[in-house]
Amino acid sequence: RRFWGYSIGLMFSVGGFFTFISGAALVVSQEFDLSTTLLGFGIGSISGGFMLGNFISGRFTKVIGMQRIMLVGRFLALVGPSSGLALGLAGLMTEAVYFGCVLFIGVGNGLTGPSVNVGIMSVRPKLAGSAAGMAGAIMIGGGAVLTWVTGAILPDTNASLVHLALISLCSLAAFLSIAYV
Repeated sequence: RRFWGYSIGLMFSVGGFFTFISGAALVVSQEFDLSTTLLGFGIGSISGGFMLGNFISGRFTKVIGMQRIMLVGRFLALVGPSSGLALGLAGLMTEAVYFGCVLFIGVGNGLTGPSVNVGIMSVRPKLAGSAAGMAGAIMIGGGAVLTWVTGAILPDTNASLVHLALISLCSLAAFLSIAYV
């Protein structure tokens, strides 16, 4: 059960990233007047957050503990897009809100990823290679499905709200999965 909790948490963590990447260009083309250069910087915000989260994870996992740092990471990844969604529903959606809230997904994934991978391989150490391969397949397969779902459900209007709702659902599923572990 721990293996599945870790693997599904990893799948939805990365799924939130895939969901963002697959829908951001559509959202920006519909709602914001950004050049392709600014779109690239905006999409890069999630990667910048990931680097920051990895840096913090490397410095504080021993102090905070593996389980806590994963929960903190998943909490941040949930708060970011949920806050963006709430601001959007209040009529305050801007480029800064949209791209700023996904920065939290990157930070959360950076905090969570290393510990989740250690957890996956520590359930049965003699099967660590098989566990890593299976978890990787679950992560990529789930991400592919979520990419397809994103493209299929994003509407022609208010795409940012639907997009952030979908990302928030991914973050919630990842949080619940890691909390289960």
